[in-house]
Amino acid sequence: MPVPPSQMNPAVRLVQGNGKVLHEENSRTVLTVWGPSKEARTVNQFLAAFAATFGALCGGTFFAWSGTVEPLIKEISTETFSWIAACLPLGAFAGSMFAGAVANAFGRQRTLASLAPPMLLAWLLLLCVDSPLLLVLGRLLAGVAFGILSVVAGMYVSEIASPSVRGTLGAFFQLQITVGLLVGGLTGKLADPAHIAYAAMPLPVVFFGLIWFMPESPVFLLSRGQSERARASLQWLRGDQYDVAQEVASIRHSIMESQQSKASAKDLFTSRVATKGLVVALGLMGAQQLSGVNAVIFYTSKIFEKAGSTMSASDCSIVVFVVQVLATFLSMLLADRAGRRVLLLLSSSVLTVCLAMLAVYYHIQGSGHDMNGVTWLPLATVAVFFVMFSLGLGPLPWCVVSEVFSPSTKGPASSIACGANWLMAFTVTKFFPNLEALVQMSGAFFIFTAIAALGTAFIFLVVPETKGKTLEQILAELAGDKIYPSSSTPEAVDEEEEEREACKGKSPFPL
Repeated sequence: MPVPPSQMNPAVRLVQGNGKVLHEENSRTVLTVWGPSKEARTVNQFLAAFAATFGALCGGTFFAWSGTVEPLIKEISTETFSWIAACLPLGAFAGSMFAGAVANAFGRQRTLASLAPPMLLAWLLLLCVDSPLLLVLGRLLAGVAFGILSVVAGMYVSEIASPSVRGTLGAFFQLQITVGLLVGGLTGKLADPAHIAYAAMPLPVVFFGLIWFMPESPVFLLSRGQSERARASLQWLRGDQYDVAQEVASIRHSIMESQQSKASAKDLFTSRVATKGLVVALGLMGAQQLSGVNAVIFYTSKIFEKAGSTMSASDCSIVVFVVQVLATFLSMLLADRAGRRVLLLLSSSVLTVCLAMLAVYYHIQGSGHDMNGVTWLPLATVAVFFVMFSLGLGPLPWCVVSEVFSPSTKGPASSIACGANWLMAFTVTKFFPNLEALVQMSGAFFIFTAIAALGTAFIFLVVPETKGKTLEQILAELAGDKIYPSSSTPEAVDEEEEEREACKGKSPFPL
């Protein structure tokens, strides 16, 4: 009976295809045919993705903070508080710019674990509600940590996920944000800024405890030449019965290609495929952020107060956040079934209708008409808005961005796309109160409606479907090729025996 590839101890091994291993040892060459191994298990992949994205739950509580605390801090002006609220996306923009370099230097898992202490310190600073300066520092610190997290968590999840669950695990990040928003909305019922901060402080500690016990990304380990630790990491993620040899070889081949064709930000504009991928990424980020979602999140209480709802603003917010969690969970189930493009189109078109309804409601209300009979309409509309946002435009742009770039351009492209996302989030968050003062609430929502309509047209005309396609097929489609390349496993060469011995016994759990 032949020895499975994962248990061989060759000096050199060439992977030729599924189940075929050319084994060369002591000048003797044998072609071993190995039957297909069991399917990869996904339980540990879900656990690792949950741990890595739990920081997004922590970030969601920071997002909800401004909406719950603004009505409780009477001594800070609206203009000052708009700066305090906007400091989070501004800090996230700064953090996202160097996140990739930090993750490549120290590893995905170590970088994620290092974000818990700054988040805890940020909550300590947010206790100081009498000092706008300390509130600004706290929000900036939380933003920097969250900006790094938004890049590195996505890298980690995409590098540990099997293709069959890539879309599902990719939606974990947005799901955790919505759960964090819900937790933040519930802590708002404490009606005291200090109590809200104290209630949220245990979350970064839990995040650190979860990510501490997760393995490092096998892609990062292989990029550092740590083959044995990479195999151990991948084996833990895929299950004991899964043969990881072919997947390790495929990852190593991608790394070798990436190292041979390293790209800079300038290279994104010299390649047609990379440029089109960047247009897709930036267009989706614009559709996500400029439709006003952060204005609705950060100023939820104010929106419901102006609508004259019979429910309290905090209760309305909690209802909306519950609906958002459920919708994001539904998106996770559908991402690998319905397809990215279909969900994005559905999401963006319904968002356009919801924004138009809010704009018309506030316009009629501002004209002096009695709206007492339909005060439920803003709550219902915002709830539907968040359902559809969470179904498509919330989680899926991040998923598509990770799919439309080659390994050599993914690093700089992800930083640009993520940075642009946070810069647009800062713009909307900071200047929404100014826009409202200039054109009133109805005018602001009419502007968001027009942007959402443009986003829908962009998705229909430009964004490709990536569901179930290999990277080679996606890049070929962006290049305009009619015939897609096959998705066979590339030939790759394993490491030397000495490197195996040097790494022997090292754990894939670096912390």
